[in-house]
Amino acid sequence: MRRNTTIAIVILMLVLMTASLLQLVVLAPR
Repeated sequence: MRRNTTIAIVILMLVLMTASLLQLVVLAPR
């Protein structure tokens, strides 16, 4: 269970980081 939870947290963190980076890239040109 601990491994699954850790993997889930890591995936969530990666998704949040990717979303923030995408927002910066999209809003940068504007």
